[in-house]
Amino acid sequence: MKLFISYSRHDRDPRRAIFPHADVKIVNKLIGFLSDCGYDIWIDSAALKGAQNWESEIAQAIRASNAILCFGSPRWRASEYCSKELQIALAHGKPVLPVLLEHDPELPGVFRERQFVDFTQGIGLRALGKFVAGLRQVEAQSADIVKNILGTPFEWVEVSAGEVELVDLQGKSLTDFPCNGPAGGVRAVTPFAISKYPITVEQFEVFIERSDGYDDARWWDFSRRAQEWRLGEGAKPQSPAYHGVNLPRTNVAWYDAVAFCRWLSATSGEDVRLPTEAEWQWSAQGSDGRAYPWGIYFEQKRCNYIEIAPQSETDYAPSAVDQYPVGSSPFGVMDMCGNVWEWTRTGLKCGLPSAALSSEVNTLDADVPRMMRGGSGKRAPGEEYKLTTTYREELDRPGRRSRSRGFRIIRYG
Repeated sequence: MKLFISYSRHDRDPRRAIFPHADVKIVNKLIGFLSDCGYDIWIDSAALKGAQNWESEIAQAIRASNAILCFGSPRWRASEYCSKELQIALAHGKPVLPVLLEHDPELPGVFRERQFVDFTQGIGLRALGKFVAGLRQVEAQSADIVKNILGTPFEWVEVSAGEVELVDLQGKSLTDFPCNGPAGGVRAVTPFAISKYPITVEQFEVFIERSDGYDDARWWDFSRRAQEWRLGEGAKPQSPAYHGVNLPRTNVAWYDAVAFCRWLSATSGEDVRLPTEAEWQWSAQGSDGRAYPWGIYFEQKRCNYIEIAPQSETDYAPSAVDQYPVGSSPFGVMDMCGNVWEWTRTGLKCGLPSAALSSEVNTLDADVPRMMRGGSGKRAPGEEYKLTTTYREELDRPGRRSRSRGFRIIRYG
C-alpha cells in the first residue's frame, strides 16, 4: 500500500522547529515505523528534485497513492503546500488518516469529521495501537477507491489464475475486414480483478465532467492514431444511445474506453485496463468450459436478449447492468451475456485476404481493429451462439462508436 505523507518540515527537521515544545522526532519515528511495516512511503523531501515542478509532482504522487496521512500541527495548518495536498487528496477521493501532533482549534475539518490519532503526548502503546487501527481502516477504504470515484454500482471481483481455451478461427473470413480468423488454443491467465458490471452512463460521465478527464490530452497519447482521432472525430464525447439509471454506457469507441482506463489509473493509483480476450472469457466461463456464464444451455431469463428479424424496425433497449443476477458467471461477474457488446484490449493484425492467419495484438499503439465479446441484446432469430462465452468473431475499428457497445474494466496488482 502506497502512503502519501503530508507534513510540515518544521515538524520533522529540528533545524526548522519554531516552537520549543514541538516533538520533531515523532514524525520521523512514525515514518520509520511505517517503512518497517512494509508500507510504500512517498515523502517530498526524498522524492522531489530541485528542477521539478512541485505542484505537478505532488498531484501526480497523490493520485498514485492509496491514502494520505496528514500530520496535523499549527505549522501544518499554516502551510499553503499542506493545504493544497489535502485539497488534491480529497478531490481524488483518497482516504485520509489525520494524525495529531499538536492541538490546534483551527485545524481543517478532517480533524473534526474523522477520528484522528492523537500523538500529542508522544508515541505510547495506546496511541500506536490506534495508529495501526487507523491504517487498517484507510486500507479498507482504499480498496473502494474506484467506487469512491465512479459511484455505484461498482465492485471489483477477484479472478484467480487459470487457463482458458480460445476457439481456433484459422482460415475463417471475418466480416467487414480483410482478415482471416486468429489462431485458437490455450492461454494462461494471471490473477486480476474485473468490474462486476459494465461501466454505466453515470460512471463514464464522471470522466467527461472532470477537468482532468476527457479533455486532458494525456489520456490519449498512447498512440498517434488515438491522438489524431481525438482532435477530429473524437473531439467531443458522443451522448449515450440510451439514458437511464445504471444503464451501460454506449456510443463509446475503443479509444474512449482506453482513455477512461488511463485516467482512472492515474486518479486511483491502480493499474486499470481493458481485459484481453482471454481475460474476458476466463471471467465469463471459468474452468469448466461452459457455453454461457451460468451453464451449458441458453436461458433467455438470465440476460437481456430479444430476437428481432433483420428487416424489422423494432429497437431494443439495454437493461440496467445489475438487473440479471441469475446470469452471473462462476466468479460472480454480471452481464457478460447479451445487453451490449464489450470492447477488449485484444486487436487483430490483419493479413492479406489470402493469408491463413491473422495475429493477435494486445498493445495499445497498434492501429488495428479490436475484438468485442458478450453479444448485444438484439439478435436475429437463431443467433444465440453469438452470446456464448467463446464467440470471438466480432471486431471493429477502434474509433467507431455504436449504440450497442460498451465496456468493463480490470485491475492488475
